[in-house]
Amino acid sequence: MAGRLDKKILLIGFILLPGLLIVLAALGGIVLLFLGESPGLPVLAGITAEKVNIPLDSIHVGFASFTLETQNYLLFQVFESLPPRLFPFLTQLTGGILWMLFSLAVILFTDFKRYYFVAATGVVIFLLTLSGINGLNIGGIGSNNAMILALVGLVLPAVVIQTFFDSRGWTFRSIVILAFSGLSYFLLIRLSGAMAPTLLLAENISLMAAAIAGIFLIYIGHTAISAIYLMLAKLNRGVGLRISWHLTIFTLLYLALIVLIFFRLMGEVDLGLPLPPTFILFVLVGVLAYLEARVKIRTVTQPYGDPWVGEGIFLIGFAITAWVWFRADLVANTPLSDFLQHLFIYSQLGFGALFFIYLITNFLGIMNTGNAVEKILYRPPFFSLLHMRIGGLLSMLILTIYADGVVGVQFGTASTHLSADYYYATDRTREASILYENSFERYRNNPKALNAVAHIALDQKQPTLAINTLMRSFDTRPQVPDILLLSANLMKVGKVTEALFYLKQGLTHYPDNEYLLNNLALVSSRVNQATEGHLLLSQMEKYAGIRDANLIGLEIKHRLPQRTEATVKNVAGTINTLARYNLAGEQAPITLETDSISQGSLINKALLRNQWSNRATGDIDADLVLLDSLIAQNFLPSEEAELRETGSVRNYQSDRINELLKTLNGLAYNFPNSAGFYHSFEALVFLGQMDFEKSAQSWVRAEEKGFSKFTDDHLPILYFGGMPEEAEIIALKYSLSYPDWMTWDYNRNLIPNDTLHLVRGLARLLPSLKKDFWGDFERISDPALKGFFAYQVLLRKSHWLDQAEMDALAEAITVNPPLGNQEEIDILIQALRSKNIPEESEVITPLNRFYGQQSASNAYWTPILLQRMASLEEGLDKYNLLQDAAQFNKDPLLWLELVRFSRILGLDRYATENLQTMSEWISGEDLIELQLKHF
Repeated sequence: MAGRLDKKILLIGFILLPGLLIVLAALGGIVLLFLGESPGLPVLAGITAEKVNIPLDSIHVGFASFTLETQNYLLFQVFESLPPRLFPFLTQLTGGILWMLFSLAVILFTDFKRYYFVAATGVVIFLLTLSGINGLNIGGIGSNNAMILALVGLVLPAVVIQTFFDSRGWTFRSIVILAFSGLSYFLLIRLSGAMAPTLLLAENISLMAAAIAGIFLIYIGHTAISAIYLMLAKLNRGVGLRISWHLTIFTLLYLALIVLIFFRLMGEVDLGLPLPPTFILFVLVGVLAYLEARVKIRTVTQPYGDPWVGEGIFLIGFAITAWVWFRADLVANTPLSDFLQHLFIYSQLGFGALFFIYLITNFLGIMNTGNAVEKILYRPPFFSLLHMRIGGLLSMLILTIYADGVVGVQFGTASTHLSADYYYATDRTREASILYENSFERYRNNPKALNAVAHIALDQKQPTLAINTLMRSFDTRPQVPDILLLSANLMKVGKVTEALFYLKQGLTHYPDNEYLLNNLALVSSRVNQATEGHLLLSQMEKYAGIRDANLIGLEIKHRLPQRTEATVKNVAGTINTLARYNLAGEQAPITLETDSISQGSLINKALLRNQWSNRATGDIDADLVLLDSLIAQNFLPSEEAELRETGSVRNYQSDRINELLKTLNGLAYNFPNSAGFYHSFEALVFLGQMDFEKSAQSWVRAEEKGFSKFTDDHLPILYFGGMPEEAEIIALKYSLSYPDWMTWDYNRNLIPNDTLHLVRGLARLLPSLKKDFWGDFERISDPALKGFFAYQVLLRKSHWLDQAEMDALAEAITVNPPLGNQEEIDILIQALRSKNIPEESEVITPLNRFYGQQSASNAYWTPILLQRMASLEEGLDKYNLLQDAAQFNKDPLLWLELVRFSRILGLDRYATENLQTMSEWISGEDLIELQLKHF
């Protein structure tokens, strides 16, 4: 029973577990190769934005049209070098895994014969010394307590078992040693005086594991050739083929491959041939080595009794090497990765060539006989295995000397790099920066070092130091992440030409690199090299979504022919596509959902602005609540202004004019640097509601705040809006002239004409009495102008009219419908004739704009507003509705309704004040007549 349990322990703990770790490390390495870059030096696409003016609406006033503009976002995705990633959790997990593998190896060492066991424990002690484990500072700086604790946990129980309990089974040995090693690992962390001891211990263990990996790589130096020979010999058993030729061809091809990889590593010869990644080659060789080790263990006398021990030790070494190599690639510890690559290639070349000579020298005569050569493979008659190993080591030494002893530098630099990573992970950036600098000076093929130094300098608000560091990197050994970071920081300080230079030079070192192509295209766009930028983006293939989104942005920004379309999944491209439709004044066939937005990221802000500029289909109240929640997320004032401007667009699209005008007034007050734009926007909104007086006031305020885009058509607005003197001042200041239809006679009176009658009538439409606006209507003879004025009367003054007058308006509008189609106008006239607001079920599509939920939010649709007021039950609700509208609209009947409900609610003082206010634009006689008739 105990024997079966021991076998299960051996199989699961020493064979299957290391095998599983090898598979995991191999898969991780394959994923990294598939990614094509190290996650330790992340390069991700960030979002930048530029803005383009788009027409939100066209404001028609009979004699002219004004474009109400807002801005849409153009999103550009630029590749950015982010700070190096250290994966601290994975590092600590790796430390635990490696410690467990060391413990498993120590358990197997207890089966060694005495002198071999002493040698093995000596190696363990040496490796623990090499690890620098005393850096945990247990008991004080420079104390050896950590080393003692590690020895007690790993070596002492093994010595006791080997000396006194040598007859006990694997279950007992495993339980005792794993318990001691696990306890020591816990105490090393618990008693440490260092910061983040788990991370520090993991880094120390990684250095020890790197040394073990080096030993393992040397051990498997000849195994590719020996394993192939064993397989050929097995296939040839009893057949008698000339496998010496097969072996020779394989060996020559394999060694040629290794030589090519060697020269590529040295940077001397690169024939451009596709060579396998060294890590994958290592994994394949490792598998062959395991097959060879199984044969060797069973044919050569070993210092242990059970063959499983040898297989377990081999797999543990394989697993340690695979994990160390995988993690080095993951965190961009290039010195360590290069150390493993060089050592692997040196061993394969040196030992592989010597082992082939060993085979030919000793076994050529019997190689092709079909006999079981593997039984005597390691018992040669002439050229001994020991001499072959010595020759292999000498060959490796020659290769090392040829490479200027770079493996020693790589191993030392890898140790420095591990320490730098630890300090960086624990936010001790000063120490990390010094160590990274030191590692770069010692070993230049170290892309992470100066990149980390530059990021540390940027975090410390030292952009000049960061730029100088990155320039040094470019001059010494250009790296794509460093070029991206350098160009980005040069752009930030306004050195666009230099950024352009480094990106162009970067492409000479890394042709067709899509990160550089993309960023160079966007920088070229900044200096108005639109065609070059478009051509560069077109060369991208891997990042098609980013390419298309940026191409659309460039085409819009530089008004290039529009040839690019974005898929629905490409959000940035779709947002840019919306801007394209908005620029053309067209409704887009695509709609982006806004319900799931919860964060005020740049892409979400762009989505809301561009989508709502095109069309808004959701609930207006829910949309405004969403905006308020985004504003509440502690944004900068500039971001708040952008979101509130987006809210203004949303309100305008839903005809919530009251709320829109209040928002614009607040924006102009809170953000004085943009007040000119907000007042001009406000002026056009007032003009769209035919409120010439307030529009003129807003234009004057806009001019005071820096607005200067005045045209001849602005002058009539100012003139008929009650500001003729300001109109003259602006005309002189901006060299403007009045339109032809505004001509004065010798007495400085305007010469009458249809356009003049229209504009004068529109300017006084809102506050006028029926006799005034109806007279203006009858004076206009031009059918088009008369139809336009009739529509404005219908929408804003039809509550004054009887059925006959409504028929006259309908006839004028029919002659030349100024807005919408004839069916829509007929439906609106029918709804206004009824004097009652339609039931919700009766509101059909043409009436949605007027009788939807927002109809009470436009103070200038007076007939509709009064219908809405009549449908309310509570007097206070009616009063509040009227009070809100009276802030904008001077319609006399609207104000009389406000006076009436003020009295009904007992607010006589407010009623009196409102009547006094009305007397400012209505004569006393007309006001009395209105009260007598209305009350």
